Amino acid sequence: MTRVYLTILLLLSAYGNVNARKGICSLTHNRMEDSMESVAKKLEEMDQRIMAKLDEVTCGGFIYRGVCYWAVITGDQDAITFDKGVETCRKKSGKTADIVDSNLYSMVVGYVRSIMSTTSFKIWTGMIYNPSDKSVHLSSGTAAAFTKYHPDATTPEKSGTKMGIRIDNFYGSDGIYSIDPTTSQNGVLCQK
Repeated sequence: MTRVYLTILLLLSAYGNVNARKGICSLTHNRMEDSMESVAKKLEEMDQRIMAKLDEVTCGGFIYRGVCYWAVITGDQDAITFDKGVETCRKKSGKTADIVDSNLYSMVVGYVRSIMSTTSFKIWTGMIYNPSDKSVHLSSGTAAAFTKYHPDATTPEKSGTKMGIRIDNFYGSDGIYSIDPTTSQNGVLCQK
């Protein structure tokens, strides 16, 4: 393509058409600017993908909708209360996690199943249960749009003001349940 432009420039210069040469040079310059803008845009897209992958690697768990989720798992001897779970998440600049929808819930269950060492596992979330009106809220106070109760959690505890996730590999069941915040669990689900 460059040869064509040069040939046209030579022909036009031979006939003395200076304005035509300037037009062709301007056209070439515009195309070069367009190409540079295209390359810059592609580099920015690559940078965004690299940063997303870096976030995923440094997360220690998984990323969902731009939020990092990870679980801190303890053994039965080191089981933790809700307050200890909050403190554990804060140590990594996080907070106890909310389950915002069914997709996130499925990802959490799959993730925890992949790292749990026992057949039954219970972890804290940041969700709140109100026993007086039987409502579930996210840690922000917003009503929870999604809850999937554990099959054994048909009657929430009266003192159960916090919510956890129970995963039973032996029975193949899982779900959210309410529990007293002073009760010890196997771990905590965090987000940041």
